[in-house]
Amino acid sequence: MNLHHMVVDDFFEEPAELRAWALEKGFCTEKSPVDGMDYVGVCKDPPWIFNHEAEVKLSYLLRSPAQIALSFLRLTTLREHDAERRIVHLDHAYAKYVCTVYLNPVFPEDSGTWILRHWDTGLDRIPTTQEEIDIWTRDCNSLPRWEVTGKAVQHWNRTIIMPTDFFHASRPTEGFGDTPETGRMVFVAFFNI
Repeated sequence: MNLHHMVVDDFFEEPAELRAWALEKGFCTEKSPVDGMDYVGVCKDPPWIFNHEAEVKLSYLLRSPAQIALSFLRLTTLREHDAERRIVHLDHAYAKYVCTVYLNPVFPEDSGTWILRHWDTGLDRIPTTQEEIDIWTRDCNSLPRWEVTGKAVQHWNRTIIMPTDFFHASRPTEGFGDTPETGRMVFVAFFNI
């Protein structure tokens, strides 16, 4: 399958339950098992039923058995800053695809996910040369250097499914809200088919 991205509404049957579970469990800083970086606002080990439901729905949508390699909830608020964060980033080290489900009933108008291509070079996925790595490193935190090639506008219980080798960024880049109840909350599942 040659998937650029897919946007699907009403992904989970009971998204409010997942949101309530995460708010009760809480969010902390976690070290990634893949890249060794610390990530702020992570809620690990979502209930099995949500992972299972996601696998079933992803398998149906992509017409091939989906297996989640890693899943968690992520909270990004205006107060939390990740010094090592790259705004324009890739997730290919985790799995071949990513499913991101938006879990905010209220959010800013410009919220969602952008898939991006570098204006000057056309670079849109995993760098293959040192020159491409240098360009990405130089411009990863400068959104005007990138053009949008696909996007999902945030909506309650909407998901964007995409390959992890595309450059992308969350919107707004700095998150929103200042508490767990008002911050940007997403369910993230890295998976293979």
